[in-house]
Amino acid sequence: MQGMNSAPPVPLAWLHPGVPFLLVLTGLTGAALLLRVLAVRKLGHQRFIRSCRVLEQWSLMVLFLGILLASMLQIFMRNVLHTGFLWTEPMARYLVLWIAFVGALTATSRARHLAIDIVALFLSPRRRTLLQRIVSVIAAGICAVLANGAYTYLRQEYGFGKEAFLGLRTWLVQSILLFGFCLLTYRFLVTAFFGITTDENEMPAVGERVL
Repeated sequence: MQGMNSAPPVPLAWLHPGVPFLLVLTGLTGAALLLRVLAVRKLGHQRFIRSCRVLEQWSLMVLFLGILLASMLQIFMRNVLHTGFLWTEPMARYLVLWIAFVGALTATSRARHLAIDIVALFLSPRRRTLLQRIVSVIAAGICAVLANGAYTYLRQEYGFGKEAFLGLRTWLVQSILLFGFCLLTYRFLVTAFFGITTDENEMPAVGERVL
């Protein structure tokens, strides 16, 4: 009876929010940057970038199709069969959250995210590049702090054990908050260390073969 109401153990219980989490995130981000360098040397810069673009496009397409099919199914069930599924609407809401983060990652990799570039207009190209790198480092730090907040939130959601839909827990479907901010941290550091190249601004067509 004593253990029936106890909260389930938190995954990675040893990794507490705050400094421990930020240290682990720093190590993982550094490892990801090193792997990127090795992948670029192995595959070539253009092929690596185009492969990432194809992966991003297909991820967005699958998420958009999920929302579209769920909405169409719900409309058909309500208007034709006069019934419906309870899981379609919450699933669509969570898919919107995933699309927002995947879209943000795609925009950030192309330096097409929202930015105030008034100061950069009055700088030389060299100083403009330097400013972009400095701002990217600051943005990476902000995303790391937000990732820490997302990690704290997901730990709490895991303890509550609420169900989102179809037996999936809320912490699982909301995990994009953590992964999204961690990947945004990585993306901004890529811009800070490697900059934005012409190849990274090119968008291959969906289904285009990666050369």
